[in-house]
Amino acid sequence: MVNQDPFRRLLRWYPRAWRDRNGDVLLGVMLDAAEQTGRNTPTLPERWSVITHGLGTRLDRRVAFAATILALVTAAATGVFTVWGTSFLATATGSWLFPALAVFVGLVFVVAAVSALARDRGLLTEPRAVITIFLATLALAVAALAQISWSLGFDAADQGVRATGLAAAWLWLFVGAWAIGAAAIGFVVDALLRRTRIPAVVLVILAVVAGALLAPAVGLSLISPYTVAIAASVLAVAVVWRRTVVPAPRRAAVPPAETKVVPARTRGAARLLAAISAVASGLGAVFAVTGSAWGPASDGTEAMAQGISLSLIAALPLIAAIGISAVARGRVTPLQTWGPLMLAVLAVAAVAVAYRGAPAWENMAAGFAVGSVLGGGAIAWWSAFRLPGSVRTRVTVAVLIGVVYAAFLGILIAPMLAFILPVLAAAFAIWTPGRLPRPSHAMSSPASSGPLPRLS
Repeated sequence: MVNQDPFRRLLRWYPRAWRDRNGDVLLGVMLDAAEQTGRNTPTLPERWSVITHGLGTRLDRRVAFAATILALVTAAATGVFTVWGTSFLATATGSWLFPALAVFVGLVFVVAAVSALARDRGLLTEPRAVITIFLATLALAVAALAQISWSLGFDAADQGVRATGLAAAWLWLFVGAWAIGAAAIGFVVDALLRRTRIPAVVLVILAVVAGALLAPAVGLSLISPYTVAIAASVLAVAVVWRRTVVPAPRRAAVPPAETKVVPARTRGAARLLAAISAVASGLGAVFAVTGSAWGPASDGTEAMAQGISLSLIAALPLIAAIGISAVARGRVTPLQTWGPLMLAVLAVAAVAVAYRGAPAWENMAAGFAVGSVLGGGAIAWWSAFRLPGSVRTRVTVAVLIGVVYAAFLGILIAPMLAFILPVLAAAFAIWTPGRLPRPSHAMSSPASSGPLPRLS
């Protein structure tokens, strides 16, 4: 008789709920195969299959959420350390802290969250999700070592000494990270393309080419600490967002009861404010680039600072337009709309004032810090009442995204907003939300209100 203990222990790779439903069936299949071949232990293929499928089964939405939260925490720590504590940490920890956080730890959590979410939604099978996490983690580890090697080699060259040890291994580490990263990307591309009718040979070629080309681009993007922050923030929203699919024949022709249609007069006022913001911010962006040639600015740096300040101040009408449109729609209370928007106004004003001290960062740092904290508070307040899910989930995600913004994303986004704002304001002026959706022909037809005909 076959000893069942090794087979039962192997099944522990699966979650308990899965074992309760399917464990006896899988155990019986393995025991029958073992009895036919006279074995008392699982074979290597059986172990590989059970381990990869068992670990992959554990990669569900809960794992994706937990990994996303850890990625947000890592991004916030990276921002605080690299932006506000650079000099102290450079002395205390040397050159390893930033690569360890930004290039490895945070991105491992991002990869785990993406893989778990893709597995949960059926885009990756259980073994492919596990293998993707393994290959990506290995590639990120080698990439982090390559960045540390580069930093050590740069310090050695600056001191006029020969690079040895890890400092001299940069090229090999770079090639290794490229190769492993290409394998991970190609593996995912292969998994996604297998849903198509592309021939197997062409599919393999496409996966190899995609991995080889995308790996360096992805690797270069990891140099910036903003990669983890932006990826984790987007993932956090994607993980908690639950969409309710309504069957087409039963879809209502009017908005849901909790969402009101914005009156035409209100929409007109919102459009006017957005148009004013688009024009004013556009002038500010133009002045930032060309003001030194025709404006009162003495040089390009002064023109850039004045133009960015003008463009940021021009965001105030757009914020007002968003506010009156959101209040008219009635999804949340007016306080939950105007409260975060007032924080956004103060954040924009703080950064606009900070640019009066440009280009000296010591004169701008206080304004940017205040603007980042206020902006993070506005994002957290706004998101906490609009993200789906339980109160605990959405508040946790909203607060962490706000902290990440306050930590260091605000320093990146605020200057960029000055040049993106004209496009955003113009888009809001054209597609102001709150209009009653047009009913389709089938919905507006009198016959559509009756029962559906039976197809024979």
